Amino acid sequence: MVTYGHAKTSKELHEILALQKKNLRQHLADEEIASQGFVYVEHDFENLSRMNVPRPHVIAKYEDKVVGYTLVLLKENATDVPILNDLFKKINAIAFEGKLVKNEKYFVMGQVCIEKAFRSKKIFQGLYDFLKQSMKDDFDFIITEVSVDNKRSLRAHEKIGFVPLIDHTDKFDQTWRTIIMKI
Repeated sequence: MVTYGHAKTSKELHEILALQKKNLRQHLADEEIASQGFVYVEHDFENLSRMNVPRPHVIAKYEDKVVGYTLVLLKENATDVPILNDLFKKINAIAFEGKLVKNEKYFVMGQVCIEKAFRSKKIFQGLYDFLKQSMKDDFDFIITEVSVDNKRSLRAHEKIGFVPLIDHTDKFDQTWRTIIMKI
């Protein structure tokens, strides 16, 4: 049985990093990228630990092992992940439903990843359900961005209620879709 909770221990953070490393785009074959998706940003232990305070990451566990995660990144911690600085700048210039997003209570879901053997088992939905439940009292929106090359992730996010805000191309010629969901 898969259980959901917050990352609390160094062991859990190291398991997140191990799962992340296995699913980094640069470690996957093109066929796997196309069918299974990928993660783009690689964190180190110190960075992941800093991001885990004051709002811990959400994890899915099976038999005491992390099999999925979502990373939480607050506006205040934007500089902890330099590659995402441009995302926060773009968010601050975007309007959603007639209001500037920068004036809304939002956080960024910095990355979601599920162990390959546990995909298509509703863990993605479970991670987001737990994340929304734990953040709903203090935030109105979740924002994230997904590479347009990551079709599996885009479909999964749309299926649970994310809607597009903008597309942009980074300095590496990678196109990203910034998406938002009401909590």
